[in-house]
Amino acid sequence: MVVRDWLGVGIPAAGVGCGFSREALARIAATRGRGAGPAPLDAAPFEAECLTEDYELGLLIAANGGTSRFLRLLLWLNLFSFVWRAGVRFGFTAHTYGWVEGLRALPRIPFANVIAIMAGRRALTAYLRSLSGGRVRWEKTPHSLHASELAMPLRAVEVAQ
Repeated sequence: MVVRDWLGVGIPAAGVGCGFSREALARIAATRGRGAGPAPLDAAPFEAECLTEDYELGLLIAANGGTSRFLRLLLWLNLFSFVWRAGVRFGFTAHTYGWVEGLRALPRIPFANVIAIMAGRRALTAYLRSLSGGRVRWEKTPHSLHASELAMPLRAVEVAQ
């Protein structure tokens, strides 16, 4: 999309961050109207039955002389958010386990996302079950020591207690 934007050719929106002017959308809606004159109130810039309306809309904008811009700001915001998250993850992990483990924590970010999504689904299922009268079950992993204390020599743990 960035290359197509740079070349100035039509951008098939395809569910990405593209921006179109209201005037361009109104022109397409008017051409979708029936007959001459102003478009009916229910005219839309894309066919409601079309499963690829975003793709079609981007190409129609270009075909009607309009332009669309790929919103690079979204890319920069996403990149900033990811770098911030990776930095925080590295910092906290390195503080507790050392800088080598901090570096090892970075490639685990995608796996952590998958685990968080699965945990969210499981929590939602448990909540919905409780709404229908199901028993609420507490699930907790038992820990006697923090994982960082397990890595310490035994003497240091005894002093800490």
